[in-house]
Amino acid sequence: MKKTAESACIAPQKTILSRWSQTMVRALAMAVFISTTHHAKAQTIYVADSLTNDFYSTTPNGTNTTLATGLDYPTGIAENSSGNFFVSNNSNNTISKITFGSWNVSTFASGLSSPADLAFDTSGNLFVRNEGNGTISK
Repeated sequence: MKKTAESACIAPQKTILSRWSQTMVRALAMAVFISTTHHAKAQTIYVADSLTNDFYSTTPNGTNTTLATGLDYPTGIAENSSGNFFVSNNSNNTISKITFGSWNVSTFASGLSSPADLAFDTSGNLFVRNEGNGTISK
């Protein structure tokens, strides 16, 4: 099998996550994202933890660094082309923007319906899957 940048990240992800996932509840309480932007450290995993409401990074050696706090049951993560992160806050129906480097948290969107999964298209538009009403918001 040809080794690609994506496949190189998969094995460390499974190893790191198994350290945290002592129970199924813990495994289900995280949104995990592997950054692919130019400034991302190799194989760094970004986690929005629904149990602690924190956003942190973890490296292949298992070092966790809390980058932002005060989220509200985060369930999804997406990264834009500038390397900023967007996190869906399922409990308060908002999307938080976490600015790369400064790690400042701001409200990007509100008035959603239990936002969950997030994704950017090639034009930079953010799409949100709303669990509460079964819609997709742009």
